[in-house]
Amino acid sequence: MTIYSQSESPLEQSRNDIIQSMTDVFENTICDYYKIETKNSHEAIKLFLTDSGEDFKDYNKFKKIVTPKATEKLNQSLTELRDYIWITKKQRRKKSGRLGLEEFDETTLSQMTPRTIRYYKKMQSNDNDLVLNYFDKFSEKLMLESNNEDIIDLILTFREVPNDYPSIIALALKDLTEKDFKNSSVKTFIAFELYYSYLNLQLQDE
Repeated sequence: MTIYSQSESPLEQSRNDIIQSMTDVFENTICDYYKIETKNSHEAIKLFLTDSGEDFKDYNKFKKIVTPKATEKLNQSLTELRDYIWITKKQRRKKSGRLGLEEFDETTLSQMTPRTIRYYKKMQSNDNDLVLNYFDKFSEKLMLESNNEDIIDLILTFREVPNDYPSIIALALKDLTEKDFKNSSVKTFIAFELYYSYLNLQLQDE
């Protein structure tokens, strides 16, 4: 029998188990890629962060570290962690307070240039794509447990200005220390933001 704390429901425990499993798969995958023992995974994660800002901007190079197990875990999470870790771009837009084209009043619409209208239409054409959720309990847990100002600042920034470019995120994390790379929540953040999110983005575009 599993005993849950008063603050953690069976559903939350199940979610945490999937997240931990995905983080472990990520950790093992990059350790294999860089030929580093798992006990020294912080070294592999540091190398991965560097490559995310450079070589892995090219998806053909990133695919070298995509395994069937990682893809399987990603697909599992897209179903079982929907509305927890993953939300649609439309949901993200609404949570960040950004308006869609249909939400502007007639006066504002009449003042928009054709180029601006095309921009909004293009943005909304991807409304159903799934992206990471940085507004709710998952993000709060990451911020609390990572205790890292860079990651906290990134998450708060993502709530205002969405970002889907791993290279920019990798650059923002360039000052992480060895202690940070060993922190389980930092590992989770990197695993989801720079690995699973990027993989999901590419798979949605195929």
